[in-house]
Amino acid sequence: MKNKIMFFVLVIITILVFLTVKFTGDAGTIEEAINASHPSKINIIHEEKHGKGSIVFCYTPDRNGLYTAVVRKGIMGYKTVYSGVQGDIKFVSEKFGISHNYFPSIEKVGLPIYFGFIGSPDISKVRIIEKKRGVERQAKIIESKGTRIWLVYMNGLEGSEFDILGYSKDGKKTVKIDGDISPLYVEQKPLKGYK
Repeated sequence: MKNKIMFFVLVIITILVFLTVKFTGDAGTIEEAINASHPSKINIIHEEKHGKGSIVFCYTPDRNGLYTAVVRKGIMGYKTVYSGVQGDIKFVSEKFGISHNYFPSIEKVGLPIYFGFIGSPDISKVRIIEKKRGVERQAKIIESKGTRIWLVYMNGLEGSEFDILGYSKDGKKTVKIDGDISPLYVEQKPLKGYK
């Protein structure tokens, strides 16, 4: 009798563990995590790994939007914890040379980041300048699948106003954009992200 009860308890625990793993909402791959929250299939341009997750840059299906997601890797798989879309990137990048967007720090996953699409072939370097103290930061240029994206990790910077500068190969400043991330500011407490 005691063995039957132990067996029954073990079966119930096994079923509960299986259901918990199966229905936690976490995906087996980054692609599944991103596409689960988006109605049409998104194609990944680049994955930037960091800490306990990744920043994933994707084109929207019409290739005119830059979808960006912060994805966390957990025990049960991957989960999108923050995301956003820049629309009309071709128009913006043709008019201004680059687009720009800001993601705040996400609790336990990622640092605050500033990033954008580079549309002008003349731009080979991007820098941001914190207006509050004049601190400069060089952007990482990501080249993948015929696309160029600039990315700056904002840790150590302050405030909400930044100049975004684009430079040609010969060092000539070709773009200057006044960036303002208000009402957010870089040094604010990390957000919790999506549940």
